[in-house]
Amino acid sequence: IAGLLVAYLRALPDSLVPAALCKEFVRAATVAKKDEMLAALRKAVAQLPPVSAAVIKRMCMHFATLTSHKATNSLTANKLAAIFGPLWLCRKGLIQGSYGEVLCCETLITEHVTLFNVEEKSLKDIDVAMALRRMELANQRHRFNASTFIFDIAVDGLATGVQVALPC
Repeated sequence: IAGLLVAYLRALPDSLVPAALCKEFVRAATVAKKDEMLAALRKAVAQLPPVSAAVIKRMCMHFATLTSHKATNSLTANKLAAIFGPLWLCRKGLIQGSYGEVLCCETLITEHVTLFNVEEKSLKDIDVAMALRRMELANQRHRFNASTFIFDIAVDGLATGVQVALPC
């Protein structure tokens, strides 16, 4: 999945966070008081284009699931933020992998329930849907012998206009 996510993010013509909002996101994440930081980040998230917000929200939800198993997979929100943060935020103008970028993305992951108004029920529904999709994909792998999978990326029913090709 990580390869697909990286390929998708690199295939986008622009980063998920528009250039005009990048500095606002980083500035918000570096506010000292947690309640003020969350309020500033919530305001920045509200300004995202709907598709970008949906993609970041889903990735944060997935990353939160991964980090909940950090005892077995060694993945922390900080590690994931260091890998994916530079792909989410403005690709030009900021220092890639800077403290502010990583902190911003780490906070989006750890506080996604608050920042994106995620309900606990939707998290359980997604877990069930992901398990069913994994079984479906495993079944398809046994019947499908192409050399490349082509994915049309859509998030929350919103087409992103991006296709990603991954070798099998």
